[in-house]
This record gives sequence, structure tokens and C-alpha cells, in this order.
Amino acid sequence: MANLRLRQILVEICSDLGSDDLEKLKFLLRDVTGSAKLEMATMAIDIFSAIERNKHVALHDGSYLAECFWLIGRIDLVRKLELDPRRVEVGMETDPRLLPFRILLYKISEDLSDKEFEQLKYHSSKALGIKRGQLQKVKHVFDLFVLLEKNSLIIPASINVLKDMLKVLNRGDLLELVDEYQAKYPHLIDGENNTDSLNINGATQTLESPVVDQYPSLPSRPQNGGPQTNEPSPMHAYEMNAFPRGFCIIINNNNFYPQSGFGCRVGSDEDARMLDETFCRLGFIVKIYNDFTVKDMAAVMHGLSRLDHSKYNAVVVCILSHGGEHVVYGVDGKEIAIRYLTSFFRSSKCKSLANKPKLFFIQACQGNERQTGINQTDLSIQADGPSDLEEGQSFPETDAEDVGRSNNSKIIPDESDFLIGYATVTGYTSFRSRTRGSFYIRKLTENLNQYANSQDLISILTRVNHDVSTENIPAGNNYEISKQVPMPQFTLRKQLFFRPENLPRDGTVPRSAAGLSIISQSIQAVRTIAQPTDATSQSGEVTSGSDATSQSSEVQNVISRSDNLRTVTQPSDANM
Repeated sequence: MANLRLRQILVEICSDLGSDDLEKLKFLLRDVTGSAKLEMATMAIDIFSAIERNKHVALHDGSYLAECFWLIGRIDLVRKLELDPRRVEVGMETDPRLLPFRILLYKISEDLSDKEFEQLKYHSSKALGIKRGQLQKVKHVFDLFVLLEKNSLIIPASINVLKDMLKVLNRGDLLELVDEYQAKYPHLIDGENNTDSLNINGATQTLESPVVDQYPSLPSRPQNGGPQTNEPSPMHAYEMNAFPRGFCIIINNNNFYPQSGFGCRVGSDEDARMLDETFCRLGFIVKIYNDFTVKDMAAVMHGLSRLDHSKYNAVVVCILSHGGEHVVYGVDGKEIAIRYLTSFFRSSKCKSLANKPKLFFIQACQGNERQTGINQTDLSIQADGPSDLEEGQSFPETDAEDVGRSNNSKIIPDESDFLIGYATVTGYTSFRSRTRGSFYIRKLTENLNQYANSQDLISILTRVNHDVSTENIPAGNNYEISKQVPMPQFTLRKQLFFRPENLPRDGTVPRSAAGLSIISQSIQAVRTIAQPTDATSQSGEVTSGSDATSQSSEVQNVISRSDNLRTVTQPSDANM
């Protein structure tokens, strides 16, 4: 990449980095920029200007920064550098440009809870002799690790103190990371003791390297309060101040009809539970519907779109089922297009949701292909896969069915303010544990629980992509590894912050509301028309027939359209 082109890209990237990203970059780049320069840096441009002065850093093609961006989950910035994220990932496994010890510390810090952080601070005071005054300035795990490095307690050549700290936390999974580092880089453990002069390849260098004029310096930020030339215009945010925030509907298809040919989706109830807890915590009225046919699913969307959402801020729909490319399945074995389900909420059909976010999260496969891990023979298979399973179940299951290629190629509604979070990319399978639920829903709820009070939804979903994509999923014999990458697609026009801190402290989100009865009536009306002799069907929601009959003519169109949905004749529920 030409030097001038790289400079232009870095200037553009500056406006894309938030304060959280900046702190992570400061930690990852300590080994090449020097602590003094980092502590003074308040903008990304300051960091970029500092590292270009180190002749040992291969900044000329952006590969060094690409590793940083990949680690912090900003794959979009790796692509902005015009580099392939998959090649960057492979390069980090085989010949990383970052100091391997720095990568290790970063991975550990990202996996520690606030409680564990406080435990480490206490351990540092009592067992390691760190003064209380020094610990009072420690606000993050990064700060603690830097402090311990300055005291030569944790260094690339000696990892015993680090291992002792993780033993205190009883974090065997993180101890495995340290053991892997020790096995992979024995030359760093055995002989390299000058921690102030280790470069990324284990050779010695001085951190304060002389300035090298490889290309003209990056533009510095204006002095004396001058105007900012690349300051982005402020982004607007959706309103999120109602209580409750709105409805969250979860359709959990677990037990499929025997005649459908589909297997039961064991573990899906755990997904429903996690989503229920998370969105209830975020202030939504949550309702779970179990084991619905495609007509029931269409009826729920129809009923939900008929509600008056004017006093609410958003709507959330979560669908847990078997799936194919751009479709999901009812328990009757019929497919329904995701585009059809979202069409009920266009502004022309649901005016009270106009200009409000409409969020759909789909835990289902989008095909039958399996994404394999790169350089599989070098992958160390973690306990993430097998430990998630019940005894006797060797590998996670998928939600894929062999249904051929769908012609429902349009997957985003023709309007703004929609977001559809897919568990996997088009054409590929997604994976589900029998005991811990699906990889996607688990990471989605974990990240929403942790970051909803500080980050917007797109940033959170980027974290979800990172977390799911780094899982090594056992996919068969001979240690074959599968991968999964979620795919959020959206037409949101503003940032979406859930703002749980603005919810009433003592407010309990209602588990029922008048609107839910309208949805129940819509479901019952569909069943009354479809099954006049057995209006209750086999699924999980029943209401009075008298209320349902009054809606018969209104939902007749829903029935007629869903009657055209195709039945899968001989599906095969793929197990790994």
C-alpha cells in the first residue's frame, strides 16, 4: 500500500475510534510507542504519529495496526486498511507482529469480570506488595497489568506471577491460554529477560527509537484550540426513554411435528430463557411463544403490527427455529420467508412504529455449508465445544435443513429503521449446544448485558461477531473445526442506545399487557379459520374463540398467503 494512501486511511479511521477503542490501542501498542507518549495521547492521531517514528514497526502496509484492530473486534477497520481479516488472523497465529505476551495479556483482560478485576487488585495488594496509593489510580485491568509490568512482576520471560493470579480466580480456561503461550514461545520464557527492550520478534530494541522519515508525518491535531479538520458531525440517536420500552416477542420452535421430519432443537429453551432475561432487564415486555406453525408465526406478526406502539420506543422479535437461506421453519415443517415476517412492520402497515427501530434476531441456519477453521492442524481445540454438551452427545447441533436454494433473495425490508441479526452468514449453518443454547444467542445476550449501558447496538453486535467467530466448534471426527460468523444487516438511520440506566430503579417490567391479548386473538383467529374443528392446534397459545372469530375476515389474507408456503418433504436434521 502506498504511504500516502495509508496516511489518508489512518486519518479517516481516527473518527471511527471511540474512547474504549483508544484505551485498548494504547495497551496493545505499549511495546513500540513508549509509555510517556501513550499517556499523553488523547486522540488516535497522536498514537499513529507516535508509532510511525519507530523504525521497527512495519507500519508501511498497515499490518501492525491491522492486528490491533482485529483483536479489539474492529474488523471493519481491518478492511479499511485494505487487508483481508482472515489473513490477518492466520498471521497472528503463525508470525504475529504484536508482542505475543501483549496479545496474551489483552485476551485475559477482555475475559475478566468487574468482580474478578477487584479480586486481582486485592491480591496485588496483599500478595504482591503493591501500595494502596498506586492501586487507587487503577481503573481498569489494563492499568493493573501495566502497573505490574512496571514493577517487573509480570514480564514475557516470567509468567509465574500471572499464573498465580489466575489460579486465585480459579480460571482454568485462562490458565490454558498462558500454557499455550509458554509452549508456543519457549525462547521468550527461557532467555529474553530485558522486558524494556523486547521487540515483536523477541530481538532487542529500544522503545524510544529515533524518528525515521519513511514518509511525511501524519497530521497532528490543531494546537491552541484550533479547529478540528476531520471532526465528524454528531450522530443522532433513537429515543429510548419510555417505560416499558416496547414489546419483545420470542418465537421458540423446539418440538417439531413428527410428520415434519425435523428433529427437536434441544437447547433452544435455554436461548429463550437468556433472551427473556436480557430484554426484560432492558425494559421490554417479553412474551415467549413456543412451538408455532408458520401460520401461527404470521399471525403473531400480524397481531403485533396491529398494536398501538405510539407510547413505546421500539419493537424486538426473536425467532429460534430451523432455517434455510432467508427462511425459517414452523413446527409443521413449512418454511416462511423472513422478508414476509418483517413486511408487517413497514410504516405503511404499522404507522405507530414509523421512524422507530424494529429489531429482529434470527437463530437459524441460512444454508447447509459449514465454515471451516483456517490452518486447522495448528488449532488448539478448547473445551468450549465438548464441555457445552451433555454426556453422550459428541458435537453441537445445527439448525440447517436441506431445502435447496430459496428465491427469497431480498433479506432487508425496503424501508429504514430495521435491523436483522442473523446467527450466520448466507449459505452457512449455525450451531447450538444442547445444554448452553446456541453460540450466537449466548454471546448476544452476554454482550447486551455487559455493554448496553455504554455502547450502541451496532458496536455491541460487532463484539458479538468477534466473540462467536473466535469459537472453535468441533464439527466431526479427526479434530475438524467449524467456524461461525453472525451477520447483522440494518437500515438504521441513527445510533441505538438501550440506556438501561434510565429505567426506573424500582420499576418492574410487566409480564403482560393489553396488547398481548390482541396478539392472542390474532393467533386464535388464524387457528379458527385453518382448523375449525380444533381451534387450539398443538402449539402454545390459546385464547377464547369468541374474540378470535371477530378477527376472521381481517386475518383471512394472512392465511391465504401463508397457505402458499412450501412444505419440506424429507428434511434431515444435521448433527455434528
